[in-house]
Amino acid sequence: MEELALQVSKIIRCYRKDDIDEFFYNTEMTPKHVINWVNQFDENDREFLLSELLHILPESYFSKDFMRKFLDLALTKISKDLGYENLYDFLLEAQVIQCQGQRKSQTEIIILLNEIFKDKFGKSIKDFPLNNVKYWIYIDDLLASGGTFKRNIIEEIKHHALDGGFRNSNVEIVCLFIGSHSLGQEKTLYSIDKTLNWEVSKRIRIYRYLNLENDLRKNEPKLNFVYPKENEEGLHFLSFIDKAFVRNYPMRNERIAFRPSNLPVKEDFYSSSKARDRYESILLKKGIELIYNIENITVESIRPLGMTNPSNKTLGTGSHFFTWRNISNTCPIVFWWEANGWYPLFPVKNRGV
Repeated sequence: MEELALQVSKIIRCYRKDDIDEFFYNTEMTPKHVINWVNQFDENDREFLLSELLHILPESYFSKDFMRKFLDLALTKISKDLGYENLYDFLLEAQVIQCQGQRKSQTEIIILLNEIFKDKFGKSIKDFPLNNVKYWIYIDDLLASGGTFKRNIIEEIKHHALDGGFRNSNVEIVCLFIGSHSLGQEKTLYSIDKTLNWEVSKRIRIYRYLNLENDLRKNEPKLNFVYPKENEEGLHFLSFIDKAFVRNYPMRNERIAFRPSNLPVKEDFYSSSKARDRYESILLKKGIELIYNIENITVESIRPLGMTNPSNKTLGTGSHFFTWRNISNTCPIVFWWEANGWYPLFPVKNRGV
């Protein structure tokens, strides 16, 4: 198991490396750290979990070096898609919008982007645009349920009027994510249109590196996230979470709480179909255990497989998505939970316990 832990630690070794200091954060992604985490699972499952992580992490962990290259290549591609000769010409008419506060994913990504601009052009983000604004650039790491993205975009449209208002302008919004859930993306665009009462989505272009295919209406979705089949523990939890709060809204989406037994048609995310079933079952079971150990549950969106819309009678978003700086709360909680004595694989820095 030591060798497996070593290989896992090599993949995630840059996680929060920039935050390590003498006083507040000193968790390094060492083999010992990985073993401390996996030892909390049943003994018979430990080597399997690490082995499966070695299969999954190369496609779901994104380092700081990856992000630097991705931003440069992606924005260059976007500029050509929009008809510009090069990235610099695009930036002359594009404004990078920053909607999130300090220590949030977007803010830290923009810091990286600023470094790229200085290296390539000798200019900072604040030096652009120089001409009339034709595009807003919105960048973040993950669009899952889309709540943050929707809130940010609506606020920008309402509070950053351009020439009599965004609606009356020709400005388009170019969005760039490392990853996005296909269903969350579609529903978010629809919700933005409905909230603003006009089809602003026609002026939103979304680019992404990783498509987390969770829309069951699509033909043969890849389902490259954590999405277990129906089981007794899951059914019991759904009943539990339904009764855990007095709500002024109905619970919904129970029909998609579990993965259909015939999907995915082809397994190319986990190492095998059998491994998928076992891996998802382990994460679900342990996540349920962690929630049952909470003395007083106060967060209506909490689920074993990650936060979701509080009205969803489901087991969680199930994102399998990790970056060098943080982990989304839409990922299974076994990866980031820090309460009730649980030791996380990815300690978080902008979230309470």
